[in-house]
Amino acid sequence: MWAVAKVKTALYGPLSKIPGPAIGRWTNLVVKYHTLSGRRMQYIDSLFTQFGPVVRISPTDVGINDPDAVKVIQKVSGGFKKSAWYDKTGPGMLGMRDREKHARRRRLLAHPLSNSSLSTFEPLIRAKVDLAMSQMQNEYRSLGYTDCHKWFSFMATDIIGDLTFGSSFRMLEQGRRSQYVDDLQAVMPTVNKRIELSPFFDLIEFSNTVKNRSTVYS
Repeated sequence: MWAVAKVKTALYGPLSKIPGPAIGRWTNLVVKYHTLSGRRMQYIDSLFTQFGPVVRISPTDVGINDPDAVKVIQKVSGGFKKSAWYDKTGPGMLGMRDREKHARRRRLLAHPLSNSSLSTFEPLIRAKVDLAMSQMQNEYRSLGYTDCHKWFSFMATDIIGDLTFGSSFRMLEQGRRSQYVDDLQAVMPTVNKRIELSPFFDLIEFSNTVKNRSTVYS
């Protein structure tokens, strides 16, 4: 029955007419490999170049490179529900699949994210922009070039720190990444592996849970 279901999904399912690599009809191992090796974006971009803006990348996944289509798909009131993949990302609004719960959370954030409320942050953001520009000018005078990506990243992170935690990470002032950001970047590959290899990690967690319960029982 498994083989029949596999053939039906690959050749006759709702995604069967979507272009893409032949192996993508049968397995998601190729896209998982590129995800775990850190080249998922490059791989899918190459498929867009080869097959067009809509590509079947696995038996159950489709990649879309069309801004108009993305707006429709990501629209909150649209007819596209988030897949079970989001359950792997942990609790939070990003991974929340229940539309009613998500709508209640959005209503709580409606006022803080209104244009009038956001405009009150403009002086803080403008000060960070001015500091970033000043630091880039100083670096250019000293080295003959400036790393715009570095300073823009510092600026965005400091702004997020101020708005979210009430205190800047002071990366712009110090000219280097904070330990917090270093830790986040160090852990992200593990998070990606946890999502992509979730059945394996779920088995480990289940085994540990059983082991812990057995210890309590004894």
